[in-house]
Amino acid sequence: MNEERQIMQMLLTLIKGLMKVRDGELLSPALDEGHNMLIKIARSAGVTPPADLVALCAWLTTPCCEWGIEGVTALFKDRLYDWYGGISLEAEEFLDIYVSPGESDQKVMAEIVAYCREKYPVNKQYQQYYSDIRSFVTNPENAIIEKYKLVSFQAAIRDVTLGALFLRLYEEFPKSKNNYRRCSHCGWTMTYAKGRWQCHSRTCNKEANTTNLEELPTNATHRLLPGIHRFTLVPGLTQQNLATRLRRYGYKVEMYPEVDKYDLRVWAGEAEINLDVKEYNNPQHLVEYIKKEYERHLAGESKFIDHCYIVIPSHLTDRRSGYLSQVKKELKGKSKIVKVIAE
Repeated sequence: MNEERQIMQMLLTLIKGLMKVRDGELLSPALDEGHNMLIKIARSAGVTPPADLVALCAWLTTPCCEWGIEGVTALFKDRLYDWYGGISLEAEEFLDIYVSPGESDQKVMAEIVAYCREKYPVNKQYQQYYSDIRSFVTNPENAIIEKYKLVSFQAAIRDVTLGALFLRLYEEFPKSKNNYRRCSHCGWTMTYAKGRWQCHSRTCNKEANTTNLEELPTNATHRLLPGIHRFTLVPGLTQQNLATRLRRYGYKVEMYPEVDKYDLRVWAGEAEINLDVKEYNNPQHLVEYIKKEYERHLAGESKFIDHCYIVIPSHLTDRRSGYLSQVKKELKGKSKIVKVIAE
């Protein structure tokens, strides 16, 4: 195994281990394996590695570009772990790009997409089922929910298998409700650290009202899985807002056409435009995602790239100057096929 692949495997293993810790498995074998890989790679680079779990956690809150390991910096520059929020957003994005959905929280949503696409050609009702599920989990009121509402929505899905998959998008609260508040922007759980309540989404931390925060309802029993919150609910807010604005201007909009082939399909007269919103905090991660899709396109495995515009939410381009120009510069030579625009 070459050095780059060893470092990639180490980073992915550490992130998977942190996911297990987040889920309550404090002595995660994956985290221990990643630690051992880090020790070996660090020593090869002449760097003193963290000696134990406490030192490792402190190490992982340091940006990778400060580890002193050149090969790591080439792949990932940000921190893997935030004391207040667990896995960093950049680490989740990195995992999203380089592992299959079956290895992450998104595996259930991937199963729902696959199941509905399989049924859709002979029963168009599955387009509606899928749209209803996406709309439900994108609604902030349903980010934290009582069991009877989950079961009621499940009962409206006239497919036992699909209804069971829907329930798996949620988890019971892992800790006491007193440890959380409800985010006023996305509706998910906030945790207290560094003197304030914080959501796992940076967008929320910018947009949310952090005064007079709502405590969790006493009858609430479940919340969305962290990965569904990060990669379905939060981007879904942007998608819904974009659809609302386009309809206000008189455009016809369909959400999640052809069972999520795109996020939005927009008609301007006879013209049909497909939009896909990508909410990567790190522009380099968006570039890597697009490059993978571009290679699939060249191999004839995907018609995604040349049939839609990739939309970067305005809150990302506003917060990070040069976001769009960096992406376009990295994709130079592919611009005739890859179309990237700001919201």
